[in-house]
Amino acid sequence: ETPCQVGKMSNRAGRTITRESTIYIKDEAFGEKTIGSIGSYVLLINNITGPGLVVLPLAFQQSGFIVTTLLVGIFGVLSAICCCLLAESMTKIPGNELFGGRVEFTYLVKQFLPRRAYVTIFALFITSLVSTNISSIVQSGQVLDQALLEAGRACALELYPNPGFTCITNPEVEGSNSVFGDSFVISVGYLVILVVSIPMGYLNLDDNILVQILSFLGLMIICVIWVVYFANNTKLDQPVPPTASSAAAFGYVFFNYSFVITIPSWINEKKSDVKINSTIWWTTFVGIAYDTVRP
Repeated sequence: ETPCQVGKMSNRAGRTITRESTIYIKDEAFGEKTIGSIGSYVLLINNITGPGLVVLPLAFQQSGFIVTTLLVGIFGVLSAICCCLLAESMTKIPGNELFGGRVEFTYLVKQFLPRRAYVTIFALFITSLVSTNISSIVQSGQVLDQALLEAGRACALELYPNPGFTCITNPEVEGSNSVFGDSFVISVGYLVILVVSIPMGYLNLDDNILVQILSFLGLMIICVIWVVYFANNTKLDQPVPPTASSAAAFGYVFFNYSFVITIPSWINEKKSDVKINSTIWWTTFVGIAYDTVRP
């Protein structure tokens, strides 16, 4: 395929930006832009609600529902604004005025900011992605281990303090995040996540949409179950306070709304008839509603 016409523009520092062989209307390595409206809504909602699925209820308990709800609303709106501005900046790349090509987050930073700022943001960008992935992998592995334990037993290869293969039928430490307590293990739950995740990493974003839809359906089922359960069990041992002295909610909510870094990848793969601003704002409102109702 042939690349778009090479364009030039100047940034604030006066540098000339040359756009060569990085925007393609069609490309054999990536294929067509195939993510439609449903896939777009599902993808963004999953990215908004996924990271905070486990930690946000704790934020409500530690910081109170008034403070946490306000933070959810504020960070949600600010994140949506950042997403819209980021999308607007993508149109400033010559040849990509109508999102005909593929422009990633780090490329934008490299073209419009000085080198020191680019290196700093690039490092923070990678750190954010790694930390999000680690958190998601750990949470998923722990939940799966807990499910296996409820089904009968949870097994793992223990590395420390008692090396060897072990299976348990009861949690080693009551109240611990992991059913294996403080032991260093490679659990069956973690291995299952490993086996499922690695093949997905070789697929393009648009090829993962079916998985995103299945994940979204699972998310909705979990939400309905939680709402029904708590609606029928209104007498709680420790009711959520309206306010509290802990500032934990700030970090939890801030981490939850880091989906802005996924916007360029989504725009690169969405169909041309999918509206960017309305999709971002509607998914953000759904995420805010979900995060405030579910806990």
